[in-house]
Amino acid sequence: MSKYEAPRSDAERLTVIKKSIETGQADRLAGLNYLEVDLLTQLGIFAPKFASALDATGSFFTSRAKLDFIHRKVVIQRNTMLLRSVSIVWARVFHCPPV
Repeated sequence: MSKYEAPRSDAERLTVIKKSIETGQADRLAGLNYLEVDLLTQLGIFAPKFASALDATGSFFTSRAKLDFIHRKVVIQRNTMLLRSVSIVWARVFHCPPV
């Protein structure tokens, strides 16, 4: 017997919804009415809306991730420049070569 594992992400939830629709329709054709027609209809209406909302948020987070990456890169560059400047100052104070 198969074991049910609840989806942990929205993408996994969408996959479960689509698979439920697919399986429910195949079962109906085979004469097995495990899911009611109304439920299959509602899932069929809901799935494309959920998919488009998921795509919209995915593109938002992708853009956000790119901005975060650029921001981190700039911060690292500035920190490196600051460290170099501080190193030069301390080298002049203590008369030793900078790091």
